[in-house]
Amino acid sequence: MNKDLVLGIDIGSVSVKTALLDARKSLITDSYVRINGDPVRTLRDELTKLFQRFPEERIAAAGITG
Repeated sequence: MNKDLVLGIDIGSVSVKTALLDARKSLITDSYVRINGDPVRTLRDELTKLFQRFPEERIAAAGITG
């Protein structure tokens, strides 16, 4: 596909949420995962899943809250 995508990440006290949008701001995928006391590992695992699922796409921008 080779699309430029936008990644949104929210790291909270109990969960990590991600959203991946295309150039038209349409939601491609999102996730909600409980962190179980390890937010770094949870975020790393979620990013790994995204990169494996969309290997040809490029994250052109990202926003993080938390």
